[in-house]
Amino acid sequence: MRVCPLCLVVAVGLAAAAPLAFFRPAATSVAPVAMQQPSEKPAEKPSENQAGQPPRPEERRGPGQDGRPGGGERRVSVEGSMKAIERSLKALNGQISDASKRDDNLKLINDAQRGCIQAKGAGIPKDVLEKKANDAASKARLADDYRVHLLSTLRKLIELEEAVAAGKTDDAKAAMAALGKLREEGHHAMGLDD
Repeated sequence: MRVCPLCLVVAVGLAAAAPLAFFRPAATSVAPVAMQQPSEKPAEKPSENQAGQPPRPEERRGPGQDGRPGGGERRVSVEGSMKAIERSLKALNGQISDASKRDDNLKLINDAQRGCIQAKGAGIPKDVLEKKANDAASKARLADDYRVHLLSTLRKLIELEEAVAAGKTDDAKAAMAALGKLREEGHHAMGLDD
């Protein structure tokens, strides 16, 4: 009996997803033959140590090493995100008026936008929050101010991107100046004056 290699590959590759039929050549017709579905294993309970307690943190670690997230996830630090914004804006400052570097400028703006979104998503750093706010209400207000300020920064970065994409150098320079001012205001509000 000869089996078509393509049919075999398809049948074997998809057998785990659902019961499938593959075809075996016959004299004049093709008849489907059902494949057996692999037996399912019962769900395993989390291991317990000898005292009957749940597993320790080092026993529960996922795909990453040392408890770090795996599978493409990364924890984002606010400091790293802010440095990405700073690097991008510093590079842009020297070349924003050069129309020949349009694509490079758009990439740098995208990097700054990504950093801004990551910083906004990560939230205000705990050390800044503890230093600047004493009670829960002032902490909530400071966290909200942080988020709103980064939204303003993101809007200005989008304005900058639109200006660069349209070749409006004067508008791009104005947006860069506004971003510098937003940076100073934000750092002052968080007590991070340089």
